[in-house]
Amino acid sequence: MKKTVFLIGTSLLFAATQLLAQTETEKKIVVYYPFDGVKSVQEIITLDNDIKQLINVTDSKTEYKAGKTTAQLQVWVSYPTHTKETDNLFTAALLKRLLIEKGYTPAQPRQIDVTTTH
Repeated sequence: MKKTVFLIGTSLLFAATQLLAQTETEKKIVVYYPFDGVKSVQEIITLDNDIKQLINVTDSKTEYKAGKTTAQLQVWVSYPTHTKETDNLFTAALLKRLLIEKGYTPAQPRQIDVTTTH
Protein backbone atom coordinates (compact mmCIF):
# COMPACT_ATOMS: atom_id res chain seq x y z
CA MET A 1 0.00 0.00 0.00
CA LYS A 2 2.82 2.42 0.87
CA LYS A 3 4.52 1.66 -2.45
CA THR A 4 1.29 2.39 -4.33
CA VAL A 5 0.78 5.71 -2.55
CA PHE A 6 4.43 6.60 -3.13
CA LEU A 7 4.17 5.76 -6.86
CA ILE A 8 0.96 7.78 -7.26
CA GLY A 9 2.46 10.73 -5.38
CA THR A 10 5.65 10.57 -7.41
CA SER A 11 3.67 10.38 -10.67
CA LEU A 12 1.55 13.38 -9.70
CA LEU A 13 4.63 15.37 -8.73
CA PHE A 14 6.30 14.51 -12.03
CA ALA A 15 3.19 15.49 -14.01
CA ALA A 16 2.88 18.81 -12.17
CA THR A 17 6.56 19.56 -12.76
CA GLN A 18 6.20 18.82 -16.47
CA LEU A 19 3.11 21.03 -16.72
CA LEU A 20 4.88 23.93 -15.02
CA ALA A 21 7.91 23.47 -17.23
CA GLN A 22 5.73 23.65 -20.36
CA THR A 23 3.88 26.79 -19.31
CA GLU A 24 7.04 28.59 -18.26
CA THR A 25 8.82 28.08 -21.58
CA GLU A 26 6.64 30.37 -23.66
CA LYS A 27 4.90 33.68 -23.13
CA LYS A 28 2.00 34.77 -25.33
CA ILE A 29 0.62 38.27 -25.68
CA VAL A 30 -1.85 40.11 -27.88
CA VAL A 31 -1.13 43.71 -28.79
CA TYR A 32 -4.00 45.98 -29.81
CA TYR A 33 -2.71 49.00 -31.70
CA PRO A 34 -5.11 51.62 -33.07
CA PHE A 35 -3.90 53.91 -35.85
CA ASP A 36 -5.14 56.48 -38.33
CA GLY A 37 -4.41 57.28 -41.97
CA VAL A 38 -5.79 54.26 -43.84
CA LYS A 39 -6.71 54.94 -47.47
CA SER A 40 -7.66 51.49 -48.80
CA VAL A 41 -8.34 47.86 -47.98
CA GLN A 42 -5.28 46.88 -50.05
CA GLU A 43 -3.08 48.84 -47.62
CA ILE A 44 -4.48 46.77 -44.74
CA ILE A 45 -3.70 43.49 -46.53
CA THR A 46 -0.12 44.63 -47.20
CA LEU A 47 0.28 45.83 -43.60
CA ASP A 48 -0.93 42.50 -42.18
CA ASN A 49 1.55 40.61 -44.36
CA ASP A 50 4.39 42.88 -43.24
CA ILE A 51 3.48 42.46 -39.57
CA LYS A 52 3.45 38.67 -39.87
CA GLN A 53 7.12 38.90 -40.89
CA LEU A 54 8.14 40.58 -37.61
CA ILE A 55 10.06 38.54 -35.05
CA ASN A 56 7.96 36.41 -32.67
CA VAL A 57 4.66 37.34 -34.39
CA THR A 58 2.41 34.31 -34.85
CA ASP A 59 -0.61 36.07 -36.39
CA SER A 60 -1.98 39.48 -37.25
CA LYS A 61 -5.42 40.82 -38.01
CA THR A 62 -6.59 44.37 -38.64
CA GLU A 63 -10.06 45.61 -37.78
CA TYR A 64 -11.02 48.08 -40.49
CA LYS A 65 -14.24 49.35 -42.06
CA ALA A 66 -14.05 50.43 -45.68
CA GLY A 67 -14.34 54.17 -46.11
CA LYS A 68 -12.89 54.94 -42.67
CA THR A 69 -9.39 56.20 -41.99
CA THR A 70 -8.97 54.51 -38.60
CA ALA A 71 -8.15 50.87 -37.92
CA GLN A 72 -6.84 48.66 -35.12
CA LEU A 73 -4.17 45.99 -35.29
CA GLN A 74 -4.44 42.77 -33.33
CA VAL A 75 -1.05 41.11 -33.20
CA TRP A 76 -0.42 37.75 -31.51
CA VAL A 77 3.10 37.26 -30.25
CA SER A 78 4.80 34.22 -28.73
CA TYR A 79 8.32 34.15 -27.32
CA PRO A 80 10.38 32.25 -24.74
CA THR A 81 9.99 33.42 -21.16
CA HIS A 82 13.66 32.89 -20.43
CA THR A 83 15.63 35.21 -22.69
CA LYS A 84 18.95 36.98 -22.70
CA GLU A 85 19.42 40.71 -23.01
CA THR A 86 20.98 40.15 -26.42
CA ASP A 87 17.96 38.24 -27.82
CA ASN A 88 15.94 40.00 -30.49
CA LEU A 89 12.32 40.06 -29.32
CA PHE A 90 9.10 41.65 -30.43
CA THR A 91 8.18 45.01 -28.90
CA ALA A 92 5.30 47.38 -29.56
CA ALA A 93 7.96 49.85 -30.71
CA LEU A 94 8.51 47.66 -33.79
CA LEU A 95 4.85 48.09 -34.69
CA LYS A 96 5.00 51.82 -34.10
CA ARG A 97 8.04 52.16 -36.34
CA LEU A 98 6.35 50.12 -39.09
CA LEU A 99 3.15 52.20 -38.87
CA ILE A 100 5.09 55.47 -39.05
CA GLU A 101 7.19 54.21 -41.98
CA LYS A 102 3.96 53.45 -43.86
CA GLY A 103 2.61 56.94 -43.19
CA TYR A 104 0.10 56.10 -40.45
CA THR A 105 -0.46 57.89 -37.16
CA PRO A 106 -0.27 55.33 -34.33
CA ALA A 107 -2.22 55.81 -31.09
CA GLN A 108 -1.49 54.23 -27.69
CA PRO A 109 -1.13 50.41 -27.87
CA ARG A 110 -2.59 48.01 -25.32
CA GLN A 111 -0.88 44.71 -24.50
CA ILE A 112 -2.59 41.73 -22.90
CA ASP A 113 -0.80 38.67 -21.54
CA VAL A 114 -2.67 35.59 -22.76
CA THR A 115 -0.22 32.95 -21.54
CA THR A 116 -2.27 29.98 -20.40
CA THR A 117 -1.43 27.65 -17.54
CA HIS A 118 -3.62 24.65 -18.45
